[in-house]
Amino acid sequence: MFDIETKFGTRQLDVIQGDISDLPQKVDLLVISAFQKGYDPVPNTVIGSLDKKGISVAELEKNPLIDLRPNYNAWLSQKQESHPFSYILCLEMERVELDNERLTAIISNIFTVLAVLQVQHDEIIKTLTMPILGSGFQGRNISDMVNIILETFKE
Repeated sequence: MFDIETKFGTRQLDVIQGDISDLPQKVDLLVISAFQKGYDPVPNTVIGSLDKKGISVAELEKNPLIDLRPNYNAWLSQKQESHPFSYILCLEMERVELDNERLTAIISNIFTVLAVLQVQHDEIIKTLTMPILGSGFQGRNISDMVNIILETFKE
C-alpha cells in the first residue's frame, strides 16, 4: 500500500498481482483499455478474463451510459449490479505507436469521464481498480505505462 500526494490530497494506492477480474471486494470502477473496437475476448487479457466470467465487454460497449469516444477515446458501461465492480470504463487506444504525451492525454480522460458521471448522473467514484493499461495485448512498455499512470493520477 502506498500513499500518493495529489492536488486533491493524499490518495491510497494498493498494488495487487493476479487476475483483476477476481476482486476480493466490490469496487466502484474497473478501468480497462482496448484497441479501438477491439473487444474480442483474447486469452490472457482482461477482456478475455471478464468474458470467462460472463461479462462481455463487446456487449457493454453497444449501450454505454457515457460515450465520449469521438473526443476522449473513452466510454463507460451502464451500472453493473451483479459484478464485483459497478462500472467499466474503457479507454480506447489507437493501433499505432503513441508517444508518452498522447498516452498521458488518453489516461487523463479517466477524469473527464468521472466528471461527466458525477455531473450528469450524480455518481461519485470512490474506489477504482485497473491493470497496467496498455501493457498486455497492446504491448506497451510496462514501466513507461506505470510512470504515465502515476504521473497522471498525481496531477
